[in-house]
Amino acid sequence: LLAVSVKKFEGTHTQKCWNSVIDSLEEFVKSAFHLSSSLHADGQKRFGTFLQTAEKDIKLAYDAEETRWRRVCDSAKAKVRSSQRYEQSVADLAKAEERLHSMPEETEEKKDSDLSSGMSKALGNMFSILPGGGEEAMSKMLKPGQRLAIVRRN
Repeated sequence: LLAVSVKKFEGTHTQKCWNSVIDSLEEFVKSAFHLSSSLHADGQKRFGTFLQTAEKDIKLAYDAEETRWRRVCDSAKAKVRSSQRYEQSVADLAKAEERLHSMPEETEEKKDSDLSSGMSKALGNMFSILPGGGEEAMSKMLKPGQRLAIVRRN
């Protein structure tokens, strides 16, 4: 409709000029479409590579943080166990010192006659491997003076 009215009033030269402008605009649009398509493809390729690298970096950082946190937890557990062992050792030492001081002094004189030095050392080593240092077994098997001799020699 526009082409017919332009031809009627302006002539064939204007019509050719108009057609050239329209053709030129169509080529421009096609070129712009191809440019945007190639830019889009290139951008997707580069962005995809960037995303893959970023995802790998995030995973590595997460794994490293998990490992560090696990080590912190393991160290804390080991520290608690060590503290408990230390407290138990201090309590056992206090208990042994209390027993040592509670023994009557007269048993010191008899200790040498009851057990020999080698025997008391051997008994002390044997009782030390029992649970609780062998306190219960010593109290059932030995006299107070003998127990005192073992405790003092070991």
